[in-house]
Amino acid sequence: MSNEKVSVLMCTYKEPKEYVRQAAESILKQSFPVYEYVIVIDDPHNDEVISYLESISETHPFVKLIFNDKNLGLVKSLNRGLEEITGDYICRMDADDIAKENRIEKQLAYLSANHLDLTGCAVEDIDEDNHVINQAVAFPEKHEQVAEYLKYNNALVHPSWLGKKEVFEKLCGYREIKACEDYDFAVRCVLSGFMLGNCPEVLLSYRINQKGISSTNRAIQKTSLFFLRDAYRKGNVISLEEYNGIFNTKQGLKKMKGLEKYYRLSAELKKKKGNKSAYLLHGMYMVLASSEARKVLINEYACKKILRGSH
Repeated sequence: MSNEKVSVLMCTYKEPKEYVRQAAESILKQSFPVYEYVIVIDDPHNDEVISYLESISETHPFVKLIFNDKNLGLVKSLNRGLEEITGDYICRMDADDIAKENRIEKQLAYLSANHLDLTGCAVEDIDEDNHVINQAVAFPEKHEQVAEYLKYNNALVHPSWLGKKEVFEKLCGYREIKACEDYDFAVRCVLSGFMLGNCPEVLLSYRINQKGISSTNRAIQKTSLFFLRDAYRKGNVISLEEYNGIFNTKQGLKKMKGLEKYYRLSAELKKKKGNKSAYLLHGMYMVLASSEARKVLINEYACKKILRGSH
């Protein structure tokens, strides 16, 4: 196993230097030697981060920096990085997360022992100050459960991925799917015959944005997920041409509108947590008033059922 060449792929945009430093140091200190560390810099004006990354590339020759002339977005940046990778395995990393010291070692061993092509891992959620919010966020371990879980939601945390390079090559990298490029990649993996799983150990500290994203952007993300998921349940991969037309269809616009309403109601519900009776009343109203809220509950129940059978 020590002869395997593991390449780490990370993109940076506007993350603060301290987050990038913590992420980078967690990779540089891995118990399993990193073959190459490819970092795509998607903000050419983030001088503080660029200066730091250039300094570590000078002391660590295996650190490769790729500079985008302008902001290209995550998908194009990831695909740029994939073109430069020469290792046998690819380990994804986000610039605001922190890998446990034995992450690569543990995941590589798990992938090999379970005859997998791509693996994620359990994670712990952390806030902006590295305080743990959720101690162990688990996902289905076996391929069969992962494949079933994907019918309802994403089954692998994107920055926790470690997989064979051939997987990324066969799928031609990521596709331009709005905020769902990782789910799209995972379902294409399954439908292409690749084996997926999750190492049950917590090997990554996953940073949560406490401010969250806007209800509109979340609605776009979940609308993407809905149509990708619908195709996957039928054993199909949605074409990019079909996908790009979704947001102009009657069904797509209706889905967006329904999800925007659900996320507005959900945001209001969170504000009422300090008042038990108001919280319960608003929760009941939300379930009655929003068909999307009911679908979320059904999907959550299905995911929990799969998890119970997975562990």
